[in-house]
Amino acid sequence: GYFFMKRKNKNISLNFPNGTRVQTRDEFLDKTDYFSPGHSNPKDLYRPTIVVSSNKNDELALSPLTTHSGKNIKNTISDYVYVYDSEGNPIVIDGVKFVVRKGKKLDKELLHSYLKHLFNNSNKALRNKYLIRIHIKKRK
Repeated sequence: GYFFMKRKNKNISLNFPNGTRVQTRDEFLDKTDYFSPGHSNPKDLYRPTIVVSSNKNDELALSPLTTHSGKNIKNTISDYVYVYDSEGNPIVIDGVKFVVRKGKKLDKELLHSYLKHLFNNSNKALRNKYLIRIHIKKRK
């Protein structure tokens, strides 16, 4: 079984379950110097992300969805999990940098395939698991 299927650890957010869609900007995720051209409006939360892990304090792990430079192929999950914002703080829904997208929750099958990719198959799987274990689950 996949490690995220174990339900022993109840350290999950009750408000933002896995699969919650969160809008943000690339530059709000972790420390990055990347600013996307064509998104000059700083209020435009153009980057869709998915909650892939969380803890009781509603601190979230997000993974961005990529849109393949505008060609709207079905959204693909990135290889990366983010657990901090650009200021090095835990990611929380603040209504400014991180906003829950209204609408349908992510399809269960799709979510499952995303989680499998992030934590089992991608070349970042070990890093991702480590980040979740250290920064989301064990954070007191």
